Amino acid sequence: MTSIELLDGEPVATLGDGRIVFLGQRRTVEAHAGAILCAAPATEGSGLLSGGDDGRLRLTRQDGTETLFQGSKWIDAVASRRAGAYAFAHGRVLTIVEATGARRSLRMMGSVHAIVATELGYAVAHRDGVTLVGAVEDAMLTEEFLPSVGGHVAI
Repeated sequence: MTSIELLDGEPVATLGDGRIVFLGQRRTVEAHAGAILCAAPATEGSGLLSGGDDGRLRLTRQDGTETLFQGSKWIDAVASRRAGAYAFAHGRVLTIVEATGARRSLRMMGSVHAIVATELGYAVAHRDGVTLVGAVEDAMLTEEFLPSVGGHVAI
């Protein structure tokens, strides 16, 4: 088991073999070809975002699963900020997608290990610190680096 999340009050487990299990319904969805490495509830109960070592970012809802991104590197971290807005990391690259569809990618100092949504954007943990990244709604992407020596795997 790689994580347990709550979707509309129902516990949902993500597994190392790529399955998502809706525990209350005892229903299983084959979401990834390989391990699920990260997961986060999409805002407003719209489903579960999951990233896997298959390079896919997927959104699983009650009515099915859709691929939001397919890359060549595994997805290490994901966070949702508000309905339709989310960020995810593949290797050193942080990709931010807004509800409008605006998308921006940034290369971080090292592999991204954790992302947390904030009121103004995202906090991104990586080697030697955390980077605060502003939202992209107005096409202005801001960054502020907060140095702290070492590897940071959580925020």
